[in-house]
Amino acid sequence: MLSTDDLHALADSLSETANRLREAAAAPPEGQPNAAGFARQILAARGRLTSFVDADLFADPARDILLDLFVAGEEGRRISISSCCIAASVPPTTALRWIGMLKKRDLIQESVDPADGRRKWLSLTPQVHDAMRDYVNAVAGMFTTGR
Repeated sequence: MLSTDDLHALADSLSETANRLREAAAAPPEGQPNAAGFARQILAARGRLTSFVDADLFADPARDILLDLFVAGEEGRRISISSCCIAASVPPTTALRWIGMLKKRDLIQESVDPADGRRKWLSLTPQVHDAMRDYVNAVAGMFTTGR
């Protein structure tokens, strides 16, 4: 019979192995940016605009949350609710409202951290993750093909 600590260690080991396999499968051909890299560039471009025009004109928390969760999913990382609020670039109450709306529409899902029941992780649903990859690749194609 395995102890609770043994089960947690096994779960962590399996999670780490799954993350490594996911990273290997998502790795682009050498020299080509991957979808996570393009998504980061999209987020950076949005942030750069605020250097030229008032930032409060361009709050788009839903898109920022989806892109942040997409990058995390591509990289095999988990994002806590508090980290997701920071990535949304809006006040925490606004970010929580958007997270609630995205969960209600089944775009993102929440899971409890088995090591700390107080912490919750957010991720895209598998279908939305695939849709975000298609979106990011389509946007990247607009810049690489000149369309």
